[in-house]
Amino acid sequence: MAEKKQKAVQKETAAAKTSPPARADVGKRIAAALMDGVPAYVISFLPFIGGLISAAYLALRDGLPLSPDGGQSIGKKLFQLRAVRMPDNEPCDYGTSLLRNLPFVVPALLMIKPGVGWILGSVVWLAVFALEVLLVITDEKGQRIGDRLAKTQVIETQG
Repeated sequence: MAEKKQKAVQKETAAAKTSPPARADVGKRIAAALMDGVPAYVISFLPFIGGLISAAYLALRDGLPLSPDGGQSIGKKLFQLRAVRMPDNEPCDYGTSLLRNLPFVVPALLMIKPGVGWILGSVVWLAVFALEVLLVITDEKGQRIGDRLAKTQVIETQG
């Protein structure tokens, strides 16, 4: 009897891992993105090193081990969100995080060069952010370009 119950629980867990997760609240996603992006943007104005620091954080942020399950940037941790790989719903690792956040890494790297780089990087950063927000709002699964590249989705967590 106990074996049957254990097998049923394992079957439910396996089904939950393969079923598509519900899309995360758009407002929480935007707030989490701003929580991560604004400090990274400000830091990128430090001549030369700032762009590298920002690019590194933005590239790896969704693979950070901020919870036992991983898949959370600082902003996602604060707003109880997690980036997961599809279709297995496993949290992002560093490689997936890099691919997922590539659209934001490029403008951060442009900002390595003071002056022209700051202007160009700022314009590209704003354009990327606007496009990504538009996609999160309009896409059925809430996927932005980075999510499509890395085959990920952002979901809400339980605490």
